[in-house]
Amino acid sequence: TIESFGIITYVKVIIETGRTHQIRIHMQYVGHPVVGDATYGGGKRYFGSHSKQIADLGKQIVSRTNRQMLHAHCIRFRHPFLGRELEIKAPLADDIESNLEILRNASKRDE
Repeated sequence: TIESFGIITYVKVIIETGRTHQIRIHMQYVGHPVVGDATYGGGKRYFGSHSKQIADLGKQIVSRTNRQMLHAHCIRFRHPFLGRELEIKAPLADDIESNLEILRNASKRDE
């Protein structure tokens, strides 16, 4: 866990096989579906069973984007010709950053 906002948690997941689908199915299995993933329970309906305040915040986050809130921060692989390990990092996407700001601001108001 990197940050927790009640019903939504910002986590770091390390996969071993390179199959990103495993993140979605495993997060759903443990009861924490990926935000924006309607297929595995992270869509607007997920937030309907919570208090109105939490449900409204969750629905706002889901409505602000048209994708799953997944981000590949880093990828490492062995270069096929040079044989050395390469690491490529990417900053968070703007939509994820803005959703985190909304969640942080809501958490401050609730304190």
